[in-house]
Amino acid sequence: MSAVDSKLAQEESTPMTEAERPWYDMALQAVPEDQRAAFGSIPTDVVCVVRGFQHAKHRKDDTLKSITSIAEWRQSVNYYNIFNTALPGFADFHANWKESIAGPDSYGHMIQVIRIQDVDVDAIEKMDQKQLEALQGQKMKAYAVYKEDMARQRGTQRYKHTLLIDLTHIKMSMVSSSNKRHALQHIFGIGSKFFPETIWKIYLINGPMIFRAVFSAIKPILAPETIAKIQMTGSFESSLKKMEADGIPRSAIPEWMGGACKPQPTAEYVNQLILQRRTHSPKVVGGQPGAVPPPIGLSQQQQMQQQQLQLSSAFGSMGLGSAGPQRVAST
Repeated sequence: MSAVDSKLAQEESTPMTEAERPWYDMALQAVPEDQRAAFGSIPTDVVCVVRGFQHAKHRKDDTLKSITSIAEWRQSVNYYNIFNTALPGFADFHANWKESIAGPDSYGHMIQVIRIQDVDVDAIEKMDQKQLEALQGQKMKAYAVYKEDMARQRGTQRYKHTLLIDLTHIKMSMVSSSNKRHALQHIFGIGSKFFPETIWKIYLINGPMIFRAVFSAIKPILAPETIAKIQMTGSFESSLKKMEADGIPRSAIPEWMGGACKPQPTAEYVNQLILQRRTHSPKVVGGQPGAVPPPIGLSQQQQMQQQQLQLSSAFGSMGLGSAGPQRVAST
């Protein structure tokens, strides 16, 4: 672990400062009144925007533009109720763009894992763009919830995570058309535009020369600060050594890389949040964090059974079976 990483981790764990307070208030005031309370119920959501543009040349304009854009997007995907049900296209999306959760590193960052061999760009390209946007948003919100819960358990503020992408089997056909490039840009762009200041590091491993073409398709929608966090490494063995040197123990690194962590499929974790009908705010309601009372007319048990039937069908078509809680190996 470097001194720079330690400094950045300390800054991340620091609550909002007095110097940041005016920027926080200004940013939150720019959110439409009908969602201001919901947006501000998780203060780090606003802090991420404030800190994400603290070094921008036009800080005020960029901060206001970003938070306004985020608020508009949240409204369009029903973000504050995004775990109320399995969204249309849920099964197809998670079957054709598989991800998983590993970690944490020594600082407490989760690891978002993508293996290119588990991504079917042809199928993703054919999906309805509005559905795709909502499903990617639901997934990114799930990662935010995961980080919030882990931060509370560890007692240290953490809103960033590491992205690990295994480029083995990447093909030029993945970016052979403008539609495919647009689909990739759309998915990665949602994280870049609507979840600022949430990336700790990005590891791109086993990348062949052809990856340069793929990366060039994604690079335009990435912030310069994000690009600076990218680590391009070679084989699993050399990547493992690099990640360990950066403070990621083997217990947090996927088994297929030589680590000891069995990652949890992201689809299962999202399913878990849907079954809980996890609310936006981490308030304790009904005795459980994020729990909500059942709607009038159906008992809580009936609601759970209804959701379980819906999602069991979706997961059956993905070959995953029933998705229950699963804990990632931790240090």
